[in-house]
Amino acid sequence: MKKALSLVIFESIDLYTGANFDDMLQIDISHLTESCVNFVFSQYQMLSVLEVKEAFLMFASGKLKADLTTYNGKFKVKHLGNLLSSYLVFRKNVIHEYEKKNDWICQQSEDDKKNEKNEQTKSDVISDYLLILERFKQEPNVLMLEREIKPFWGKILAFEGFVDFDLEQKKEILFEAKLIVSSEMRAEYEAARLKKDDISAQKVTSIASFIDSKGSESTFESRVEMKYGKLIVIKSILKSIESLD
Repeated sequence: MKKALSLVIFESIDLYTGANFDDMLQIDISHLTESCVNFVFSQYQMLSVLEVKEAFLMFASGKLKADLTTYNGKFKVKHLGNLLSSYLVFRKNVIHEYEKKNDWICQQSEDDKKNEKNEQTKSDVISDYLLILERFKQEPNVLMLEREIKPFWGKILAFEGFVDFDLEQKKEILFEAKLIVSSEMRAEYEAARLKKDDISAQKVTSIASFIDSKGSESTFESRVEMKYGKLIVIKSILKSIESLD
């Protein structure tokens, strides 16, 4: 590699700078070339031979700015340092832009996959909802609705227009969901109070302490949200059946 780098540096200095090798002794030319090669290996080891050559070419074409002004036709190691430092800045910017673009492409790909998955989920939910609706029309069974309908269906079906309630009706359904969850948690509390090997009666003295032991208010709110998501779909089906009668 040193031999290839030495040749590239010699030819590039001769072709693309104001250095005048005609007035230099061969031993001085060899010394300069060797010094430049050692300089690259010690300070710019991250650059390949082709990149060193590219730096000279970019300078010659005006695409890279560097102070390579020579005096009396003498090229010095510092000139090479100026050139390669400028090239490193350029190289860093190119890599940064590439990584930025690549990150954007990857993010777009992830977003596309997410959107595709969401669309598939939406399609599946609507399809399942319509099937359950037809089953319920043929054989009304609220327990079947409770069993088959998933809590997350509520948001999807409401957004797609399959659930049609005004604000006041939604508030009433939410209130009902809170009552049901409160009742369920009270029942769980009573069961836990009686089952000493689960939670001792001495430790759990009230429904409030039971709720605290289960995750406090956040648990209650999340359960209400899930109950509401299921309840609003069930009531939508019941409403659609009533409208047919």
